[in-house]
Amino acid sequence: LKSFSYINGIDINSSKINNIKKNKLDFYEKNLDKALQKSLKNKRLNLSNNLNNIKSQIYIICLGSEINNNNLISNNNLIKISKNIGKRISKNDLIILRGTVQVGTSRNIVVKLLEKYSKLKCGVDFYFSYLPERIVEGNALFELDNVPQIVSGFTNKCKEKALEFCSKAFKSIIELESLEEGEIIKLTSNSYRDLSFAFANEIS
Repeated sequence: LKSFSYINGIDINSSKINNIKKNKLDFYEKNLDKALQKSLKNKRLNLSNNLNNIKSQIYIICLGSEINNNNLISNNNLIKISKNIGKRISKNDLIILRGTVQVGTSRNIVVKLLEKYSKLKCGVDFYFSYLPERIVEGNALFELDNVPQIVSGFTNKCKEKALEFCSKAFKSIIELESLEEGEIIKLTSNSYRDLSFAFANEIS
């Protein structure tokens, strides 16, 4: 995301925020430590555990559906962040969802909550896009540059706003017809990778 002057990062875990500020990562991502160190030094990355400290024009939600202790799908965290962002957004803001979700979640849960808590209308006052990440952990920076990003919008205007953002952030883009198309592509891609990894593990 070299085209943007600065980026705000939010996580509710204070210890994670503090470790990132110290460039201490508890996971491996090729070349990330150098990029992180540079961004912190240039003060292009602002980190906080409180969304109320942040005001942006583009909000990227990196959360998806989860499995709870009863092995049931839960959207509790996604619902919570959608409510909180809904209370903060202003006219012309763009909200992007990157996580893996059930088909219909973007339209029927996230957008409705954003509208309810912002008192604004999606596609008119603010814009929503489902733009799932498609990267392998450990090689994310390379894949962000080289794997095409699939882009969908709640309305055509929403997709236009998302494409405007993506043209500055990514090299390759594939436009989709609907949010649901993006959701099923993401689920299918995850399932294919899971099957491939499972087969490799069995052979091993």
